[in-house]
Amino acid sequence: SGARPWPTDPSPDDRGRSRPGPRRPPATAGGSPASPSVARPAGPLLALEAPGAVGLPNGLDVTARGIVEQVRIGQSVTLDGDRVRIADVVLGIRRWRRSRPVPGPADKATMRRRLDALGVVAARTVPTDWPDPPARLRDGLDDLEVLVRDGDGDLDVVDRLLGWGSGSTPAGDDLLAAWIATMVVLAPRRDDGPGLADGLRRVVTRVREQAPAATTALSATLLEAATAGAMARPAAAVLAALTASARGRVDGPVDGHGDGQIHSRHPRADGRGAVVDDVVNRLDDLAAVGHTSGRDLACGMLGAVRHLVDAPTPGEPTPDEPMRDRRPVTTAPRPLDLGPPDS
Repeated sequence: SGARPWPTDPSPDDRGRSRPGPRRPPATAGGSPASPSVARPAGPLLALEAPGAVGLPNGLDVTARGIVEQVRIGQSVTLDGDRVRIADVVLGIRRWRRSRPVPGPADKATMRRRLDALGVVAARTVPTDWPDPPARLRDGLDDLEVLVRDGDGDLDVVDRLLGWGSGSTPAGDDLLAAWIATMVVLAPRRDDGPGLADGLRRVVTRVREQAPAATTALSATLLEAATAGAMARPAAAVLAALTASARGRVDGPVDGHGDGQIHSRHPRADGRGAVVDDVVNRLDDLAAVGHTSGRDLACGMLGAVRHLVDAPTPGEPTPDEPMRDRRPVTTAPRPLDLGPPDS
């Protein structure tokens, strides 16, 4: 489908080998070193990003000088194998980067302890030293939790969030994109019964139907990418840190390679441990994205993770169950079928 974003993103880079890809339908281009576009061309938007930019899931990291400045918003884009054509500009793909993070092995009890250390509790989905999110976002997370818990909740929450806010990626879209991508990536690791899968499928379908007309072209493209579990690099780094093992380097889960060690840039002297330090560092990086986008993305991601670690798996004991009533969980996680992008 022409509205389907590219699930793996072209990134000119001199590391690694080129991986040929299928010919893709035309998209539209827009770019600047930091903020790709606020225009509304038809179809998905390919963001051209100069070195040091955010690393959007629909982004093309362009290392050649002067290319980003040559491209105008709305120009036609064709991806054919290892080449991208934008009007008269042809770019060769040196390396494909992963836009859907691979989560680490941490179980939900471990992730719950990390969220507790950050101050992310059921009633608060951002760290304690962050300002409170707007009421629209807090209420939206509550309604999304009800929807995926019951499977048949009110989809008006999606409509209230889509396009709410200002800028090229409104706050409601940022929260919704991060929440969806996090659920898509982490939920297949758990078996929460039909409610979560049905509710998430309904949210994804609603977003695919409504986002193109409800928000900016860039935001609609990022929301579509989120339905495949794709997210910007700083958000992927947060999720990788949250799910890392005690020895797992967060770069490993993001791009599939790592040395198996934690490398915390700014250790904290509060006894929380290196992994939590690294989550804090990655959250700081994410918070620096845009005016409020990074914090809104973090709110959606942390809200989704909190829901998943707090919701009991069928057959799993709740903390207040007597020990004698506890039985092992025998069901295996299975992938979520969210349907085709045009459903």
